[in-house]
Amino acid sequence: CIEAFGTPDWVIACAGGVEPGAFAELPLSAHRRQMELNYFGALYLTHATVPHMKKAGDGRLVFISSGAAISGLYGYAAFGPSKFAIRGLAETLHPELKEDGISVTLALPPDTETPSLEAELHARSPATSKMAEIGGRWSAPDVAEFIIKKAQARRFSATPGWRLALFNWTHSIIAPLFRPYQSRLVRRNRIRGSNKT
Repeated sequence: CIEAFGTPDWVIACAGGVEPGAFAELPLSAHRRQMELNYFGALYLTHATVPHMKKAGDGRLVFISSGAAISGLYGYAAFGPSKFAIRGLAETLHPELKEDGISVTLALPPDTETPSLEAELHARSPATSKMAEIGGRWSAPDVAEFIIKKAQARRFSATPGWRLALFNWTHSIIAPLFRPYQSRLVRRNRIRGSNKT
């Protein structure tokens, strides 16, 4: 693409997929698949384009992570770590590439109305769905517009919705409180499940 069209002004690493499930329920292959697609897909794209952007002295890198990369979430044992890895990459590249004129934006969107989400909803646990309600549910065009606006302004963080943005800004403080909340939700979910059998 670079040979044919030249150095891109924007690179948006947005390929991704999710296989919800608790750690003990997921085979290692599910962990590997999600890491390969969600993290290494972004890494390979970035590694191939950054040297050209550095030569040009300009550019915007946008990483589509997830609200699930703000704090570990029950039911995202493979998905969450792959999105945390993207967050780590973006946070590392942000100061590293700034002097080269390249801005880095990390998007942490909530549930976004796509065919992928519709398929995922059938597979994820009620506890995971309950926790996802914190971020709300956004349309794909609204999420895209929000992210592009932040990237145009060369902002690092693009977290749609005030609740998820607040959670992102305060996660180091809130995380110790959020973990017990998750535990209660999961325990309640298991009790309900055992009552049905």
